[in-house]
Amino acid sequence: MLAARTKLVNLRRDPDNQMRGLCKGLGIVLGKAGSTNLARKVNAVLVEAPDLQDIFAPLLLAQSCLTAQIEKLDR
Repeated sequence: MLAARTKLVNLRRDPDNQMRGLCKGLGIVLGKAGSTNLARKVNAVLVEAPDLQDIFAPLLLAQSCLTAQIEKLDR
């Protein structure tokens, strides 16, 4: 179980880093945040720039699905 959880945490890091990189490339600095705060910060950016929704929606979905599975293993 620990190995499975570790794998999921490592997989979740990829969409997190993608979102950070995309924001940085657009000149948006998100600051330091964990996965849950990162999603909130990206959603706040999307309120200001809804045209970015098509780019970030799949990454946010992948991140939330991975987070849900990690929480299941935590229980």
